[in-house]
Amino acid sequence: MAKVTLADIEKHAKLPCFKDKNSRPLDTHRKSDHPEVDEAVAHVLSKMNYTPPQQQTYHDAFIRNLKTLVLDLYVAYLQGPDMWIGIARKRANQHTTRFKALQLSGHTIANQVDIFQQLGFVDMVPGYYNMKTQTGKQSRVQATDRLFEILLEYDINDQMLGRKKHDMIILREKDEAGKKTDIDIADHRQAGRPWFDMWQYNSTLATANATLGIDQGEQLRLMKRMHWRPGFRLEMLGTEYRRIFNRFNGEDFLYGGRLYGHWCLNIPSELREDIYINGEKTVERDFKALHPSMAYDLAGKNMPDGDLYTWPNCKFGEKERKIRKILFNTLLNADTPDKAFGGAYGCLQDKHEIDVSWGYIKSLYEPLVKHHSPIAEFFGSGLGRKLQFIDSEIAMGVLLDLASEGIVALPVHDSFIVQERHEDRLVELMKCHYRGRMGSTPEID
Repeated sequence: MAKVTLADIEKHAKLPCFKDKNSRPLDTHRKSDHPEVDEAVAHVLSKMNYTPPQQQTYHDAFIRNLKTLVLDLYVAYLQGPDMWIGIARKRANQHTTRFKALQLSGHTIANQVDIFQQLGFVDMVPGYYNMKTQTGKQSRVQATDRLFEILLEYDINDQMLGRKKHDMIILREKDEAGKKTDIDIADHRQAGRPWFDMWQYNSTLATANATLGIDQGEQLRLMKRMHWRPGFRLEMLGTEYRRIFNRFNGEDFLYGGRLYGHWCLNIPSELREDIYINGEKTVERDFKALHPSMAYDLAGKNMPDGDLYTWPNCKFGEKERKIRKILFNTLLNADTPDKAFGGAYGCLQDKHEIDVSWGYIKSLYEPLVKHHSPIAEFFGSGLGRKLQFIDSEIAMGVLLDLASEGIVALPVHDSFIVQERHEDRLVELMKCHYRGRMGSTPEID
């Protein structure tokens, strides 16, 4: 066997499946009691040459792990051909509290993945560890067409893939290396009011029918643009919302908290004007420069006139503006300026595919701070975590007030989509809840 060199490892690490935008951890919360799901899992099991153990509890545990794996492979497949799932191969990473709390076994799931690979149900790319940089990635797996065709026979839909109710609230913690892990919430009462608010809002949302009103040709172009597979169904991306909080300084449910999960967040922004709610055309209204406005309000200062991201003596153009906007917002979120430079660099390279040097990003820091001197103290302070919590609380206030009036709104972070006839009421509530939190009247786009 040829010796694996550092160059081989570094080349392997550059494979697309290891990019953050192309992979995610196994969603251990995939559960379902629907008979269609049970039948699909039984079909998969019949192909595995599986011999049931004598003890029923062991068999039940095997099926529980298999169902979680099958369902999450199915969801990842529908998310697109670029989406891969990380699978722990090291024993130390297979027995974490995340698995134990849900009565799952990372070791069992890894063995099932090996069987799936032999059956042609998954493609797998082995992980790596770079001793020089002491960095690595877990193995990546992805369902093949063969597995998807089996599952497609049972017409599994989004309503059959529901997460447990308290999973409408996700709490995450970041370690010193910057890796995020989900903290298990054993009971929804632990989350308190945020959980009840989300339950109330999602219950209202379930009474409405949100659709994307584009013709078949546009759907095909959209699928190609988003790299979605034939057979993709939009509703599979999610028809409910959840709030994702960050544990920080030992405090829970006071940082982050933005809403994620619904398919309207995943489509290109220009297509959101084609969203219909209960067959009625919609309109989208958003807060203008939300986090910059909030930062200036916290400082008790007025924002500078003109575009926030094209300060004097800078090169104009959409690309240059994008670079400055990302750096500005990363500086509000990062704990130090250096972390902001790295975060902005990674975001520009990976998400926006803008080739820019670290040095150039760093050179923009001084003029940015000078132009926004009234809020200079906030740059590199981690303020963004708190701003996200405040804006998510504003959003929940707007959503629940609308819901109490029988109006369904779809939030997209700092904007809201409602039926056109409710536009004025939406704007009124956006201003009301922002003013209640920040003490000033926001600009609405």
